[in-house]
This record gives sequence, structure tokens and C-alpha cells, in this order.
Amino acid sequence: MKRKIFGVAVFLIVGLLTWFLFIREYDYQISFKSNIASQGVFYEVKHWDSWGENKKAVEVIDDIVFENVKQRIIDDNESFILDWSFTQVNDSVTKVVVGIISEENKLKNRFHILTGSSNRVENVKQELIRFREELYDFSKKFVVEINGEVSMPDFEYAAVQGTSKRAEKAGEMISKNDRLVSIVKKDKKGDLPFVKIKSWNKDSDDIEFDFGFPIIVKSDSLHRDPLLQIGNISSSKAIKATYYGNYKNSDQSWFAIMNYASKNNIDIVLEPLEMFYNNPMNGGNELDWKAEIFIPIKTH
Repeated sequence: MKRKIFGVAVFLIVGLLTWFLFIREYDYQISFKSNIASQGVFYEVKHWDSWGENKKAVEVIDDIVFENVKQRIIDDNESFILDWSFTQVNDSVTKVVVGIISEENKLKNRFHILTGSSNRVENVKQELIRFREELYDFSKKFVVEINGEVSMPDFEYAAVQGTSKRAEKAGEMISKNDRLVSIVKKDKKGDLPFVKIKSWNKDSDDIEFDFGFPIIVKSDSLHRDPLLQIGNISSSKAIKATYYGNYKNSDQSWFAIMNYASKNNIDIVLEPLEMFYNNPMNGGNELDWKAEIFIPIKTH
């Protein structure tokens, strides 16, 4: 009987070792939670370009938008893969899972993990702790409140066109602001500047947008300026969010609305309208800066 139990135990141990050393997908796996939307975490990871104290280069080798990022890092003359996945737990919490895969000396590295002597795992843990803390600090810089379904504002506008990376939208607006104001200063304009996203390439994270003011009474000179676009935003059903924080991060509201729409089975058109209530040049507490964000609901 004892011999039989011993044989079963040996079989199980050999099986577990075989699975761990030869079959297991990852050398090691780490998970944590973040208080920002999964789309935001995805882009923070994808644009993470340096690793560790020595600022090793991080190469993105593959990604699935909003779901997965694979990165290659070369450290101590050995390369390894970080395989990230992102799952939205609820409106404000994302589960992040990171798998570590050695590209060289896999058996040696797995043996070190098995014996608790892996420096790589400890280094990765420390980097991910730092990254998690940075996400936490970032999440404290803004507040997003979902207001639900509303009618989007209807107004005529004068605007200049812009193109940028999504994360650089605020800088592009600032660079165009003086020119825009000088054009429309003779006209009776609304108090709330706005940005209307015309297209967003989620793979490259490039956007095209109009940045302008609602125009209540316009002069003929507006039509003669080649840089100016005259248009109209028509009222339609939309999902609205109220955002508080620095306007450079207002796109976090897009992600919150996207998750709200997905949860409630609402088809949306990813062309957000942002209307800004504060002048950043006046300073003050950034969490008092307010914007209203609307994403249109698709009509069938």
C-alpha cells in the first residue's frame, strides 16, 4: 500500500514538474487591479517605452486593441516577453494580468523560479509595483461621472482643424487657440470652446478634430478665412459624461462612456464632443475644471 502511495506521489510530482518546466504557457504570472478604464491602461502600457533603472528599451511586438499587449525587453543580454491582458471588472476597476516568458534559457529561468532564486521575477515585480503606483496616482488626477442618455447640443460653430495623437490633443488645442480667437474675436461667440473628434484610429491612436467656438452671430469675414471651418452640430441622442480634471486627460471620459455603452448594449459612434467650462490659463485646482463629453448613439 505504501509503495502504491509512493508511486502515485512520484507520478504527480513528475507530472507537475513536466507541466511547469515544459508545458506551462508562462514562466511566471502576476496580476493586479487598477482604478482606471481598461482602454486607458492599454494605452499606458503600449506607450511604456523604458524599463528599469537602466531605462532598457521596450519593444511592442503585438497588440489587440484594448485587450492585449506583448512587449519584448532585453536585460542582462537576455530577452523576455511581457504578455499583458486587460479585463474591465466594473465601471472603474480593471484587472491586469501579466505573463512573463523567457526567450532564452527557458528551463534555467523556470528552475530558478521553482527554487525561489529568480532575479528576473523580482525585478519584474518591482517594475510592476511601480507601474501600478503610477496608475493609481494618475487615477487621482480626474473624476468622470456618467450622466446617461441625453440629447446632444445643437449649434453652429467656427473652428480650426487639428490632427495629433490622442494624448497630445490638449497641446494641439493650445497651439491653435490664439489663431482661433483672433479670427472669431469680432463675432458673437458662445462662451464654451469645444473639440469635436472627426476620426480616431485606435491602432495608431491618431485623431482628427475640429477645435472652435459656437457662433451666435457671425460676420462675413469668417467665410473668407481659409483656415476656418464653418459647420453645425445637430442634436442627436448621446451618452453624456461630466469630467473634472486637467483637460489633457479628458479622453478618459471616452473610455468610461465606451464601457457604459458596452455594459448597456448601446451602439455608439466614436466621435466625441467635448465642451469646456474653464480657462486653464486661469489656473486653480484642476479637479475644479469641468467639461461635458458627449458620444453620439448610433441610429439604426
